[in-house]
Amino acid sequence: MNKIQEFEMWLSNMDNKLQEANKKGVPLIVEEVKYSQGYIPKVQYWTDKLMNAKTALDQISALNKVQYFQKRHYEVYGVWPEMKVK
Repeated sequence: MNKIQEFEMWLSNMDNKLQEANKKGVPLIVEEVKYSQGYIPKVQYWTDKLMNAKTALDQISALNKVQYFQKRHYEVYGVWPEMKVK
């Protein structure tokens, strides 16, 4: 048996176990999220950088980072982070 066949067998076995658990009403266990606040600290950091930027180039760079991390937060967690500017 090669590695691909072993992997396919493992996937099939996992599918069967998930179906059995679902029939029994056992909830799917999801790994704990590594960052409990998601990307919000990064959004806050770059928002602060944006508000304190001295040049237009720094503003554009910080704004791009804010938008990127907001989008990533939405992609991963399904909600848009709300930011309050100090």
